[in-house]
Amino acid sequence: MKTHKNETQIIKLLCSSSSYLSSYQISEQTGINRRLIRNEMNNIKSLLKSLGYSLISKASKGYIIECPPPNTIQDLIKKIEQLEQKSYIAFPNLPNERHEFIIRRLLNTNDYIKIDDLADELLISRSSVSNDLKEVKQIIKKDHLSIVQRPGYGIKIIGNELDCRKPLVDILYTNFKNAALFYNLLRNSNQDGDLIETTIIDILERYHIEISDISLCDFLLTTSISITRNRLGFYLKEAQDIEDIKDKIEFKCAKDICRTLERLLNITLSIPEEIQMGIELLSKRSYKETANYHEKEANIIAKQAIEDIYNYSLIDFKNNKYLYNKLFIYTQSVLLRQRFGTKLRNPLYKEIEKKYTLSYELAEIISETFKRNHYLPLTQSELSHFSIIINTSLNEEIQDKKRVLLICGISNDCRELIEWQIKERFGNELKIVKSTQFYKLRYEVLSHYDVIISTIPNYETFEIPYIYINSIMENEDFNVIKNYLAYSFYNHGVETLFHPKLFKSEVKAKNFQEVSKEMYQLIHNQLNLKNKSFDKILIDSKLTDYKHNQSIAIFKYNRASSLNEMVSVIITENQIMIKDKPAQIIILLSFKDRNEYFAKALTDILIHIAENEKIVNQILTNPTYNNFLRIIKQYK
Repeated sequence: MKTHKNETQIIKLLCSSSSYLSSYQISEQTGINRRLIRNEMNNIKSLLKSLGYSLISKASKGYIIECPPPNTIQDLIKKIEQLEQKSYIAFPNLPNERHEFIIRRLLNTNDYIKIDDLADELLISRSSVSNDLKEVKQIIKKDHLSIVQRPGYGIKIIGNELDCRKPLVDILYTNFKNAALFYNLLRNSNQDGDLIETTIIDILERYHIEISDISLCDFLLTTSISITRNRLGFYLKEAQDIEDIKDKIEFKCAKDICRTLERLLNITLSIPEEIQMGIELLSKRSYKETANYHEKEANIIAKQAIEDIYNYSLIDFKNNKYLYNKLFIYTQSVLLRQRFGTKLRNPLYKEIEKKYTLSYELAEIISETFKRNHYLPLTQSELSHFSIIINTSLNEEIQDKKRVLLICGISNDCRELIEWQIKERFGNELKIVKSTQFYKLRYEVLSHYDVIISTIPNYETFEIPYIYINSIMENEDFNVIKNYLAYSFYNHGVETLFHPKLFKSEVKAKNFQEVSKEMYQLIHNQLNLKNKSFDKILIDSKLTDYKHNQSIAIFKYNRASSLNEMVSVIITENQIMIKDKPAQIIILLSFKDRNEYFAKALTDILIHIAENEKIVNQILTNPTYNNFLRIIKQYK
């Protein structure tokens, strides 16, 4: 809770007096303008009420603080000093700070507040407050709140109580996140068994309710806002309908928490408060816990999302059971939160959007699927969660380790050396499941493996690839295995290297320098590059190979950078000259060294396409992303 200097000055002055103090006396002793004192008293009254005290005012007498037992003035002074020490927001000078102040100020009173009074409190002009109010209206609009104005009285926020709490929680959550206070809250709860937070955590543990650390902090902050609102006289009057989910353990846990808080804090929490707490708990738990909720709708959305992803990117997840199951279960969680208007927060959404660009883009496609099925679009946090699920699936599609059956005909020592060499060079791509002898091959179930690597030459045909290597492995043997990995990549996953937003056609470029700038801008818009040296990205890259007679130029970025696992494509309207040779399709590759065979596989495909004039013309006559990628997949 934030306290301002004027408020603490006045409270401390009232605490030091055993009799009523008039506004004149308060103004004289604190230096606060008498015109502002009435407004300050409204804030102080709300603050004192939240702390269990009362501010009594009498005409012609002034103000005095009343302390209902067992509270004392000394306790109040300590609490005010603690609030001052814990205040982590400076006086609101920045626009976003003023917006937060105005929202809290309007929501913490039932009275109208004049714009001039807000201007005096913020020490800014009336016109500045009016401008701030325009932004405030947009902020609270998403929570179905609005500002009404009554001539001669001022302005106030209107809306139901549940919606009024949402921006207050958002503000508290944001300030905790920006001040890095989340983990302090958890650390304190571990160290101090008397804290309310610790009591709540103990109850969650008793009901075996698991929740992430961030979601726990969010739940504790939401609960603190609920307690404060109840103390200020703002109550939930109607309970949301939970008939179909009332037997969930979260509602029993919420009932226990409410009764405990009532006993510890001397407050009363109504049935609607209890039900809302259960809804918050259920919404913030792992998506696995919300299974069996709207399964029919979730199944439709999950299947449509996979189809929409394919239509947009040509990435085929139709046989990916992992992704379908995750989408199916997580969609149920989203539908639950959309029904009750609750949130599951992910503070890393900006980093996820930047780091997993393709996955985030595909998550946005899923958001469109929700909208098409008459649901709300996904929030930023939900987009982040879907991005993580998709990124995991993409990595499995690309980097799923090939299961190796190793055959060594010499000795165990030789076998161990070969195993070590394969693990050392291809540990990210190959997994040696078993080592055996050639004569035992007929006893093996080959469907349990993806490839045989053997020191014995073979002239038979097997149902899986058979790679012959020397007993003492040389570079030639390593190259054979690399070629196998490249070959396997041809048939699985090449489309995952491309990104719709890293593709641009019909570019009006007259020369190589202009194409380089276009390529930089294309990558910058998607990845938000900060390194200005990237503006010469093509000039600094190595021209690995290209067929000038068919207008395809392939570049490989040859410096360490953040541009790993990325393919960018530009198709110009007309041919340009690159090193005295014409080109119209310009492709930039960037891969980590350990994934170099991705670049090799893709380069081989592109060279194959460049050798066929008919295929090149198919790209140039219809230079769309989907057509380009279809041709890549068709001729890989």
